[in-house]
Amino acid sequence: MNRSEINLINIGAYNKLAPVYKKRTITTGRYPVLTSILLDDGDKRQFFVIDSCQYNFEMAFIDFYTKQNGNQSLKMLDIGFGAGNTLNYFAGSDYETTGVDFSKKMCETAKKVSPKSEIHCADIFNVDFKDECFDVITMMSMLCQLPTRDARALLTQVRQWLKPNGYIYASTSVENNSESGVFVKETIGCYNLGKSTIKRFRTNYTIDRFIKLLESSGFGIVMPFITYEKNKKSKRQFQGYICKLR
Repeated sequence: MNRSEINLINIGAYNKLAPVYKKRTITTGRYPVLTSILLDDGDKRQFFVIDSCQYNFEMAFIDFYTKQNGNQSLKMLDIGFGAGNTLNYFAGSDYETTGVDFSKKMCETAKKVSPKSEIHCADIFNVDFKDECFDVITMMSMLCQLPTRDARALLTQVRQWLKPNGYIYASTSVENNSESGVFVKETIGCYNLGKSTIKRFRTNYTIDRFIKLLESSGFGIVMPFITYEKNKKSKRQFQGYICKLR
């Protein structure tokens, strides 16, 4: 499938999902616990484990690290912002926030959730920003919506947009395979969609594979996170990484 075909499928899916995303909120919950996890290649890494899908720990850490740099006029970019909760979090922490999402319905929702943010309803590959423009760039469950070749291309572009001492946050679900294709979406975080017929393109990532994607694209991992969904009908986990340029 080419990028245009994938976009058409995913835009349709997220236009339908926008009302459910609007229900999501960000809370703190229990503080993350540091845990060792053995990867498939035998390497053992320490992850901060969070037991709730509604959180702001990662964003709080990024905010802390970024402000330690002493930068003024902090700028943040959220790629694939969904309902706009992450944008609103950073806007409330004195960042100049910009979001890019190709779903018209998501953009309409985000403008209400984060009215201070600059919203672009567009394909991220058709948007142009100045080099070294942003202190923080977030991609929450976004890279998995692309074929791996396009995910690498986007990370290359993100490297150009990020300031030398800036941070990115990238996340996706933890999978036990590396399949890619069109799948039915059954849950959104804590919300079970029941007999859903909503289909979207996605690429699955094991922990090892997602780490290699980030590191091979020139990013060093500062803090890795594992999040357990707060959904008794689901045993899904999510992986997320705060990274800096190498």
